[in-house]
Amino acid sequence: DHDIFYGHMRRTVLQPIHNMVHHIGLRERFTPGIVSLQCKFGALQITRGHGDVLDVYQLVCQLSRNTSGFVTQDMLEENGLDWDKCREPLETSLERKSAIRWAILPQHDDSVEPVPEIHLNHSNEQVFFHMSFKDVRTVLDGCYSNVDVVVTTGRLFVWERDAYKKWDCESCLYYLCFWKACLRLLKPARNLPNTCSFFTLPSLLSFSTDLSVDPPSWLVPHHQPFKLPCCENLGLYLTHGRTRGSKGFWSYGCCPHRTGPSSHIGMHWRLKTSATADQDFIVALNFKPFSFESSHESDAEDAYAAIGYTWDEFQLARRNTAVSDVELVEALRKIMYVVQDQCHKLLDQVDIIY
Repeated sequence: DHDIFYGHMRRTVLQPIHNMVHHIGLRERFTPGIVSLQCKFGALQITRGHGDVLDVYQLVCQLSRNTSGFVTQDMLEENGLDWDKCREPLETSLERKSAIRWAILPQHDDSVEPVPEIHLNHSNEQVFFHMSFKDVRTVLDGCYSNVDVVVTTGRLFVWERDAYKKWDCESCLYYLCFWKACLRLLKPARNLPNTCSFFTLPSLLSFSTDLSVDPPSWLVPHHQPFKLPCCENLGLYLTHGRTRGSKGFWSYGCCPHRTGPSSHIGMHWRLKTSATADQDFIVALNFKPFSFESSHESDAEDAYAAIGYTWDEFQLARRNTAVSDVELVEALRKIMYVVQDQCHKLLDQVDIIY
């Protein structure tokens, strides 16, 4: 009891026959799913086929190990982290419902169900860091991911969910053939993959980031080696029309120009495992597009335009991030450095005792 250091929830979808019986025939509304948890003795998986899986996941969150004071404000500030600056975005990205209950505000393109909440173990556990980003994946994937990472003084929470890529003229071949857009009526956006997880900070073994640079390709819409402004504007016109929301992406001029490489960064958390585990336990996330301070803003514009964003939606997505991508990742690195340092001190104490 109260010894869980990792919890994971994955939303599942009812089979067509069960959907007809429960949702259509009996008018029942519930979100089934699978919850996994792990402690030092092993792992357990719970499948809830009838009922809301979020209730089970929230119970697991409350049964996690109490590590509310594992890191403190003084520790983080000694390592160069600006505590007040990290907490500023919390007012617009999270909603505090009670002293120990927080809710992550969905992004404007989120349609999945359910929306998870963060249940703190103790009143001393404080939420101090939040970052939100996207993973647009490859050109063959018909979905992209919205990801939220929330760090408290004792745990780290991750909410990852999918959203459909919208119609785009330059991506029409992929839209019809590879994204299988004609089948989306059979799978509404609310039933797309939706996962959330948490782990206690003392269970962290290592944290690493991996930066990758992708060169332009003729097979990637909006990211070809050469661009013609007239062709780009024609594609935007056929996609959005002459609306105010699309004119921000328009290019002016008649000379072709070269396209620079795009970048994305992978983040990997290696966690402790039970004694019977035969491989490493890694939580991996991908931040794409990742914009450097020295890179041109058009790199991010190309990635957002490829998933059907209008200019207004692009500005809204970038406005929700008060700091740059580099500053977000750098702040996360500083936090994980303090966490790993505290973990090493715990191991040293164990060595002294035994």
